[in-house]
Amino acid sequence: MVPMIEYGLVAALVSVFAIIALQILSGQLQVIFNTASSYLAAAAAGGGS
Repeated sequence: MVPMIEYGLVAALVSVFAIIALQILSGQLQVIFNTASSYLAAAAAGGGS
C-alpha cells in the first residue's frame, strides 16, 4: 500500500514541475510559433525566404 502512495506523490511532483516548466517556456514557444507562422504566410504568398 505504501509504494502506491509514493508513486502517487512522485506523479504529482512530476506533473507540478511539468506545469511550471510549460508556464516558463510558454513565452518562448509563442515567439517560435509566431515566427514559423510568419514564414509560412510569406511562403504561401510567394514571398519566399
